[in-house]
Amino acid sequence: MIGEDLDLTRLIAYSLSAHLGWLQRILDFRTLRYFGHEAVSEDLDETEILVAPDNTGAPLDLILEENELEIAERLAITLAFTPLVKPEILDLLFVKNRVLDRGFTVFGGIVGDTFGGFIPTAETAMFLLTGGDIALRVEFRSVFLPDSPLFEFGILDPAQINPTEPELSYPLVWTDEYRSRI
Repeated sequence: MIGEDLDLTRLIAYSLSAHLGWLQRILDFRTLRYFGHEAVSEDLDETEILVAPDNTGAPLDLILEENELEIAERLAITLAFTPLVKPEILDLLFVKNRVLDRGFTVFGGIVGDTFGGFIPTAETAMFLLTGGDIALRVEFRSVFLPDSPLFEFGILDPAQINPTEPELSYPLVWTDEYRSRI
């Protein structure tokens, strides 16, 4: 039994690491492009960057498979668990806009009451998916609305949505049910 638990733990860690590595590549690509480092990012192909990790059979991969989630939803889910598993990946998004002496609105994100790290929002996911391309924002908008599969299947917590804020400003937070499954 202990061997089986250890094998499952390694499988879970492998899957989470693969998804975090995927997120890191997207984050690097988008931020390099955003800050005008075309030469650094030109050898990276956007369609290749957005190819999600393979299914390992780990609980996270089973959640993604059973709900038939697309790339945008997979990215949102990966962002949602990042503060729980490896929050420092998102520290890059704390970069300050020197002109305005504040963070970049395009990166989205919030800081919690006790957690000092970057908590990604739907706006964060939108930036990573689209790089600010308005046509792509229109295309992916429905992924983050309350009637989308992320909420319909109970993966993300709809209680996080504040109707008085812009529609993509809510933090990406797993429901207790799904958090316990990974």
